[in-house]
Amino acid sequence: MICLDEVMAGLNWNESLEVIQLLRNIHQEGITIILIEHNISAILEISQRIVVLNYGTKIADGAPNEVIESKEVVEAYLGKEEIEW
Repeated sequence: MICLDEVMAGLNWNESLEVIQLLRNIHQEGITIILIEHNISAILEISQRIVVLNYGTKIADGAPNEVIESKEVVEAYLGKEEIEW
């Protein structure tokens, strides 16, 4: 098992893609990876399961497509008020 915390912080997208490929290669060797990351694009790209915490409370747990559509996740990270353009 490998635990990583904010490994993609400060990286541009191309650098993040290199890290994602490295993590995929590690996972293919049968190693479990726990990744704490705020780069949601990278998380959605690589994860099989996502757990979302908000102030230490679990607000979502599941497949990436389920988690990203969770009302609680959207509210926690984008706010409750709708933006008018």
